[in-house]
Amino acid sequence: MLAFGAMIERAHQEAYRIAAEAAWKAIKEGKDAEADVAEQQMTAIRELEKARKEIFDRFGVPDIQSVRTRRLVSTISVLRSPLEELTYTLLLRRLRIEAKLSQHQVANKLGVNQSTISKVESGGATSISAERFLEALGLDTDDPKAQLLITKSPQ
Repeated sequence: MLAFGAMIERAHQEAYRIAAEAAWKAIKEGKDAEADVAEQQMTAIRELEKARKEIFDRFGVPDIQSVRTRRLVSTISVLRSPLEELTYTLLLRRLRIEAKLSQHQVANKLGVNQSTISKVESGGATSISAERFLEALGLDTDDPKAQLLITKSPQ
């Protein structure tokens, strides 16, 4: 029973990963209808996984969802949320993704390590101002998105 539960969980996770990657690709390409379908698939897979967990949790099957899939789902959520609802750190992340820049690329432009950008985007303390971050992203401070970020800035 334990091995069977783990197999089902892995199948659900693989299907979820595929749907999440499809949603991510559709969002990047501006295909909202396709992204909606992929997100509906992700929801259905989550419901299947909940049912599986109710049955198999008592046997101690561990949760082995990959870190990559969790990050991908988090990114999809950030990209689909209205800007006004995002916190300062999530808005930073969204603007970086929309600028099609990696954390490493932004770090190079700012003269810091990639881990510093990761800490900034996850709410860690930093000395990087919103204005410097916007400059690294190539956004003018007059841009409405930039203005929103500046107003949400904790500094």
